[in-house]
Amino acid sequence: MSHDQRIVLRTLGVTALVIGVCYFALLGWLMHLGSNAKNYLDATVPVIVSKWEPGDFLKETDGRYRGADDQATLQKMYRVFRALGQLHSYGGSTGTVELTYHPPFGVLLHGTFVSQSQFDKGPATITVSIHKADGRWYIDNLQMKSKALFSDDA
Repeated sequence: MSHDQRIVLRTLGVTALVIGVCYFALLGWLMHLGSNAKNYLDATVPVIVSKWEPGDFLKETDGRYRGADDQATLQKMYRVFRALGQLHSYGGSTGTVELTYHPPFGVLLHGTFVSQSQFDKGPATITVSIHKADGRWYIDNLQMKSKALFSDDA
């Protein structure tokens, strides 16, 4: 093997090593962000669903729901959710954080998490979409799924 070939092989080896280290560092960072997002949601979601006050939800958004139409929609939505009654247990959130690149905005961190909860009227599945901006997590969307929301005695 010539001297030039050894240099090329060493360069390729070092490059592969650097790429591998960067890849595993990125995976570790995303796992840390996932844990950070889970902790945020496990502290925030029970507060939002325990009293069913739209203001608790609005505090955790980035301002996108502050318009009059959005306020009216939130009031209607929370009126329906209140039919579930008091929160008895919150099962913790599970989900993932993703990293995407959008040219006009740059790198975006976002995730979707699901939790199982128990209310007076029965179980519910809570799905929350979040994103990270300005060093903190914001809620984009909160969905409630429960058969109790559609029963006649709810």
